[in-house]
Amino acid sequence: MLCIYCHNQTTEVTNSRPHKKEPSVWRRRRCTHCDAYFTTQEKPVFSDSVWVIAAKTGAKSPFYQGKLVASIAKSFAHDEPRGAINALPLSDTIISMLLFENASVSTAQICALTHTVLKRFDPSAALQYALSHHLEAAPARRRKGI
Repeated sequence: MLCIYCHNQTTEVTNSRPHKKEPSVWRRRRCTHCDAYFTTQEKPVFSDSVWVIAAKTGAKSPFYQGKLVASIAKSFAHDEPRGAINALPLSDTIISMLLFENASVSTAQICALTHTVLKRFDPSAALQYALSHHLEAAPARRRKGI
């Protein structure tokens, strides 16, 4: 680990604690060159080696968090700045919830979980997400005179 102050390549871990609810580790480090202390957080990287998306056809493809982030951000058409700020943290929430699944996760599982998380965070974004992923029908319009 590089020191964030002097860029020395040798640091020591002086304290380390696992997070209680997430798959991450908090570490306190000391640089052996400048004696500065800094904190790091270690998290797993979700790449193609972790999950495989199983499509309805049986085809499998690697999971990419960027695709999930883009899909979430797109559902915030009513409030684009809020979507830009919250898409990555929301995807992290979804991924931490998916950690309890097997190595093969279906597209339907990801869509359903994303919709559930969005529904709690922003109902309008959840509705937009559901419509773009064909999860539920649009609200029926009332006809005049009935």
